Amino acid sequence: MFEHLLEDGEECKHFHHAVSPTGQRVNDYYVTNYGRVIRQCKTTTRVMALTPVHRYYYQVRLPHKTLHIHRLVGEHFLPDFSPELCVCHKDETLPKHLINRSDNLWMGTHKDNERDKVSKGRNYRGNQFVDCETAWMRLHTTDHLIIDVPFDARHEWLESNGMNYNALLQLRKPRRKHPYKGITHFEVLHNV
Repeated sequence: MFEHLLEDGEECKHFHHAVSPTGQRVNDYYVTNYGRVIRQCKTTTRVMALTPVHRYYYQVRLPHKTLHIHRLVGEHFLPDFSPELCVCHKDETLPKHLINRSDNLWMGTHKDNERDKVSKGRNYRGNQFVDCETAWMRLHTTDHLIIDVPFDARHEWLESNGMNYNALLQLRKPRRKHPYKGITHFEVLHNV
């Protein structure tokens, strides 16, 4: 088939095919455990270019869909894959050709992923690094009160007060004029 494109130890699995408007199968797509995507047409076979999204996130564009490589590799090569879980990286400092290999990925809950971010010092909010151990979230209320919450305890505090962190983040949108459950806006204080 296209074994000449595979490196030693590299395996591939079929994951998608494109169909023409007449119903004919046009392209077949394969993902490898090394984080590469191969497109096979009737006449040619090639390794597809990956588009960087972030420092170690890459995606591939297919007709009518864009897929994250680490998620695709996890789905096809991690035995404990589940759609509800996050595909996490063991080492984010590896070069592009090693970062999304199946042996550098693991499955975890959203909470596991957040803990992993913090433990590796890569917890970003609004393109700004937040040191979770020394930062605070300052909430401003409609009653002109100020509530300071330790940044690493923000999810638990919001949940215990019947709030959702993602809903709170909507306050940052410039067109948002209504408070969220009495909170008008918030800020993150660094190195307090």
